[in-house]
Amino acid sequence: MSSSRGLGGLRKKLAGRFKSKRPRGNDDDYVPTTDSEAQSSAGGTESMDAEDFPHVHPDYPIDIQGWTFPKRRFSMTEYCSRRTVNQYALPSDTNIQFFHTQLQFDVFWGTLVDTNFHKHQVIDWSFLLSQSVMEGLIPKFEACGLYQFMGQRTDFNEMAVKQFLATSEIDIAEESITWMTGFKRYSASFADFAAANSLNYGTISAGVDLYTEDNFEDFVQFYEPARLGIPRRFGETAGLRHHPAVINKIARVTILPKSGDKSKIREKFWNIIHHIMNGEVMNIVLFMMRQLNDLKMDKNQNLAYAPYIMALIKSKTRFEGPCEIVHTPFRPFKNEIGFLTRPLTPFPDDEEDPGYEGGAAPNVEEQQMPPPPPPPQPQHYWEPAPGYFDPYFHNMQQGLEAHIDTRFEGLMSHVDHRLDDMRSRFDDNWDVLNSEFSDLRDHIHTNVTDPIMSRLNNMQQSFQDNMGALSSQFDNLSTTDNMHDISQRQQQLQQDFDQFSSLFDTFRTHYYHMHPPPSDQ
Repeated sequence: MSSSRGLGGLRKKLAGRFKSKRPRGNDDDYVPTTDSEAQSSAGGTESMDAEDFPHVHPDYPIDIQGWTFPKRRFSMTEYCSRRTVNQYALPSDTNIQFFHTQLQFDVFWGTLVDTNFHKHQVIDWSFLLSQSVMEGLIPKFEACGLYQFMGQRTDFNEMAVKQFLATSEIDIAEESITWMTGFKRYSASFADFAAANSLNYGTISAGVDLYTEDNFEDFVQFYEPARLGIPRRFGETAGLRHHPAVINKIARVTILPKSGDKSKIREKFWNIIHHIMNGEVMNIVLFMMRQLNDLKMDKNQNLAYAPYIMALIKSKTRFEGPCEIVHTPFRPFKNEIGFLTRPLTPFPDDEEDPGYEGGAAPNVEEQQMPPPPPPPQPQHYWEPAPGYFDPYFHNMQQGLEAHIDTRFEGLMSHVDHRLDDMRSRFDDNWDVLNSEFSDLRDHIHTNVTDPIMSRLNNMQQSFQDNMGALSSQFDNLSTTDNMHDISQRQQQLQQDFDQFSSLFDTFRTHYYHMHPPPSDQ
């Protein structure tokens, strides 16, 4: 009984620690209860044994609602350079417990959160089985070990996959994957990844290294023979045989997702088509791991392999969360009736065009030709005499010309009327504007200019009268040394006043020249 109570207390303590370490946008209110918790918040990693307490430590997806962290934007060079370093070889330097390092958080929050996923789909094998031009492909996919893998549906959680892509370290030599889900770090082997996605790793790992092999170039054999008259564009989807065309579409939504022009077929797509057409096993686990490492260095690419990553997360972690993004079924050429009803051309074909890349087959006369068309049958329908419909078309043409002339004249009349109306309104508005401007000018002269000029004239006249009186007073005074000095100052003052009066007269003349007073008319 006491042992049970002790275990319950330990579980509560662990649950309390789990709750106290949840991330927040602001850690100001975080008060650790122990020194170990304080160290963990500052950036240390602390591993909780999830196997001993599975119900205490589920792996929840990241909930970014309410996050207000600034977003770090990388240049392409910096992004590639810093992501080449194994982050788990470095000490932890972030208090966001979903990540081991600050770089992982910056990649997640500053780049991956806003990046779209490639569209992956689960292959609807029952649809292929129902189509006569596709059912023969199913044994080929089974021979390649891809049937169960491509038919497995795995809905996924966006944040869980993006956390994986931000934190994953893939070691090709060791065939290992390390990543974080929730607060915990996990590791898995390539064999674990294969098992989670219904792949036999023993078979797959012995297959062709699709990543390093040379690009397949003998792709003309995958096009319909020229004798069928089907338009072909080598390097594109136009003119492909049924099976290569279906394989190309399936590859685009599974092991080699691509954006851009879907009519183009480049590089490894031809290798995939070649191997599946011949039932050859490919090491697609190694191929996808190398692709993930390549995409890890490019922040401008869409995110790939989300359903397959989610399958690994579900198999290796205690993930608890919704899988809101649906892994939808794929039915190639479902709505292209012409493709589905066109007869299937055997492959390989004894009558194909070996080594020829032109638009028509060589030695056409030596090939089996389709049967000639039946001879023309006698015509039993009425045939009009030459010129029979000429009067009708003549009347129709005249009526059409008259209708066009009438509509054109009406349009021109309407345009002339609108122009006259616009001109009349402009003249009226101009007269009103001119009248208002004249009133404004009269108002300024009456209430501003004239009073100012009148006062300046009065001041000038007053100064002149005072100067005359002052000069008369000086003339009546007896001459002394002091009076002589005062007389000189009076003369200087008279000169200054004369200069001011001259300048004022010049200003007044110039002002009235530029702004003439309103006329009496």
